[in-house]
Amino acid sequence: MGYGIPTVADEIGVSATADIIEARLPIAEYMLKTAGSMVVDTFHHTQRSMDYLKEVIKAIEALYIKNILQSFPEDGILASGGISHMESRNSIEWAVDPIDGIHNFIRGIPEIGLQLAIRSQKELLYASMYQPFNQEQSTATRGLGAVYHDYRTGQELNLSVSRRGLEEALVIYDGSLGTSDAGELLDVLSKIGDKVGGTRVFGVAMQDFSMIASGRAEAFVTTVAHPEDVAPGILLVREAGGRVTDLQGKEVDITSKSLLVSNGLVHDQILELLNGGGA
Repeated sequence: MGYGIPTVADEIGVSATADIIEARLPIAEYMLKTAGSMVVDTFHHTQRSMDYLKEVIKAIEALYIKNILQSFPEDGILASGGISHMESRNSIEWAVDPIDGIHNFIRGIPEIGLQLAIRSQKELLYASMYQPFNQEQSTATRGLGAVYHDYRTGQELNLSVSRRGLEEALVIYDGSLGTSDAGELLDVLSKIGDKVGGTRVFGVAMQDFSMIASGRAEAFVTTVAHPEDVAPGILLVREAGGRVTDLQGKEVDITSKSLLVSNGLVHDQILELLNGGGA
């Protein structure tokens, strides 16, 4: 790729003795914005093949790894595909998604994002999602809510889920019809598709979670979740007042493969439909 690996140490002061999130926020922001610039810079490359994309992802992961381990060498890092680049020695772990929307990147569709989450003792504490092409960011801190930032206009809003019921609900699906997961996804579609107000498939997990947290959609169902894809979104939706479980209504963590994410109001009704009941 030809990228040097910048670090934040000489640009900002970071105190490792500060609160877990407060200490790590400057690095999180630096990494997301720098990685976002890398994505924008490489997006218009004439050879947007999967091999080229892998090189972009490697460069972004290298940026994350170097910056995190330089300032917090005991922190763990969980990256693409759930791969652990560094085991945590202090129960603090970063889940980083270098590029969310890889197929969009390859096809020249600028619906692409970068996201990360920080957790301690397996509890999600902080999440950030950044869309570099439209300069929008959503963040969540455990117990302090979720916030949307538009850097083009300076707008900042507290995020809150909608209060629409099932008949008005817009439901988002995430799955791959051309894979072995198609059967499970089609089963979900057949059970709830005609009971709700509308359905959509965007194919970018970060956007799916943001739609729920901002009140633009009421539910999101995925059967193909990966830890780095869903860790930020789980916290974002919860802090916006929503609910996240598996498809049987059980509690989830970032390793859960199937998720139901909602505004809370429609959650039990969708669970009932998925598990043999009626609306």
